[in-house]
Amino acid sequence: FGDSPGSRNGGMSIAYAAGDLLVKSEDAPNVVVEVFAPSGALAMRQTLNLDDGRARIGLSSLASGIYVARLRDNEGNECATKFIKK
Repeated sequence: FGDSPGSRNGGMSIAYAAGDLLVKSEDAPNVVVEVFAPSGALAMRQTLNLDDGRARIGLSSLASGIYVARLRDNEGNECATKFIKK
């Protein structure tokens, strides 16, 4: 139940699978990933340079719980997904 179907916006997508965030961007090589706790507090922020258009982000530093992950590019395009980390 913890895996999310993910979210897609144009050439960007973000999904949670097997304890990691899977990030893809076909157009923008530089993206920002932010993970928020249910309270709205920022739990993690990472800037990525996607040379090959995709990345996998390990979330071992996050405590178990419900989170929202948001992917945003330099032009303000974004997509998000909600997930449960066990």
